[in-house]
Amino acid sequence: MSDSTPHPDDLTVPQAPAARESTPVTRSTWHTVRRVTGWCVTAALALLTALTLAPDLLAFLGEDLRLSLRYPFAQALAVRSGLVVILAFICLVVAVAALTRVLRREGGLRTGVLALVLLLVTGTHTWVLWERGLEITDLAAPAAAGEHWDGALTVLTFNTYGGRANTVELAVAIRTTAPDVVVLPETSAEDTAELLALLAQDGLVYAPFTAVPGAPQAIADADADADADAADPAATESEAAESETSAPSASPGPTPTTPEAGSGAGPTSVLVSAAIGEYEQVSAPDGLGHGAVLLQPLGDTHLDGHQRPTVLGVHTIAPLKDTMDAWAQSVSRVVAECHAPTPGLILAGDLNATLDHAPMRDLGGCADAAEQAGGGGLSTWPVSTRTPLLGSPIDHVLVDTVTWTSTGVELIEIAGSDHRALVVTLEQR
Repeated sequence: MSDSTPHPDDLTVPQAPAARESTPVTRSTWHTVRRVTGWCVTAALALLTALTLAPDLLAFLGEDLRLSLRYPFAQALAVRSGLVVILAFICLVVAVAALTRVLRREGGLRTGVLALVLLLVTGTHTWVLWERGLEITDLAAPAAAGEHWDGALTVLTFNTYGGRANTVELAVAIRTTAPDVVVLPETSAEDTAELLALLAQDGLVYAPFTAVPGAPQAIADADADADADAADPAATESEAAESETSAPSASPGPTPTTPEAGSGAGPTSVLVSAAIGEYEQVSAPDGLGHGAVLLQPLGDTHLDGHQRPTVLGVHTIAPLKDTMDAWAQSVSRVVAECHAPTPGLILAGDLNATLDHAPMRDLGGCADAAEQAGGGGLSTWPVSTRTPLLGSPIDHVLVDTVTWTSTGVELIEIAGSDHRALVVTLEQR
């Protein structure tokens, strides 16, 4: 054998690649990463679910995280009953998945934890709705039924959907419930006149008041106009001449804030029964949304020894994607009227917000009359859900707690509108 030929004993057996030796370690690392990632996803989903109960939990990190005022979280929060249905369905699906994995010995711990969180959150949402009330109560006899006012009051608020609601059905609802105060967002003076004509046929007498377009604007705007007029007196004289020749005659008394320019929403109208005396319309605070009607008793603030109400009819800005800030401001300014309420204040209308949104959580000296009477969890919008158990309670009657307590609540569906009429009865403390 040649010297250059290697001896068999000199041959070495090739060793396995180093990668094979590290395979168990790699698998263990990958398994750990998957577990950690899985728990992180579970925690994130659990936190997101819990935030439906406490939407402003992260607000301490910044106002942008006050989710009850942010799109689209604010819209989802408004429909708490809808959240119950959706979360209950998801909880059922996740629970079945968890049970299946356990039976197959494939784990299922994370899925089970998520199902438990969903169950707890769904149960809490249901409990909140139950506490606010899901029942219609009997309405007390209206004040107009007697010769003397006993201090009791019936209030009806109804968004007529820009006058599309059936006027005859609305008149029947008013005749049936005999409210002393009727607040009608999105209702023009012309629609109000038609309604009054129908009510007069039944001998029901109401004084109408409407937020008329062209009313005084915000103070800042007024100051700017005054500065411009001072700088150009000729323009002022020209505008005055045009106003005298082209403007229609003004209605008696001051008018409240006008509907927001370009909002598309009609003005707010308010009817006051002759049973509680005469009222005058005064300028309402600015920034309350689509026009507000503020009414104060004319003459004595008491009738037959009872406090007469001060009435504020409102319709706040809708929470659309491009109007979230304006919506939050209008709701906040409306609720601010309750922080030091005028004695006997009744604030009613379409607030486009529920008691779960940040501005509505502290009503100051007011209470939600529907909640007091056991119907605060019932939906006033939209009627397309076919049941008041599903939807959003965005129409409210807020009352001065020193003067009023609510004794009854009723919801009435009227054809043509996407809202239900909310009727409450009040008694004086």
